Amino acid sequence: MTRRRLKVGMSGFPRSLDPVIATDTAIRQTMPQLLDTLITFDHAHDMALRPGLAERWERINAQSLRLFLRKGVAFHDGTSLTAEDVAFSLVLTPARTWTQRNVRGASLA
Repeated sequence: MTRRRLKVGMSGFPRSLDPVIATDTAIRQTMPQLLDTLITFDHAHDMALRPGLAERWERINAQSLRLFLRKGVAFHDGTSLTAEDVAFSLVLTPARTWTQRNVRGASLA
């Protein structure tokens, strides 16, 4: 009897687990199991936008949304999710030049 080695998912270490800059297919498939997003796509219904961590949103203009965060969302350590956490994730991380370029002027309301 010969043994077959089952190849699963990733080989080696991922270049990044940062969802903004992670481009490897295996990592992109793994991210939804690790992180929640503000808004999600409903893959079963024509990719319609659905609430995620943001329970709802309002369009301010053609380039801006006001997001309303779900109450009671916590990190793994029990710390509550805040608007400042979202802003940090989108704007304040220095390595995220793409995000900074595309979310410039983001503000907390």
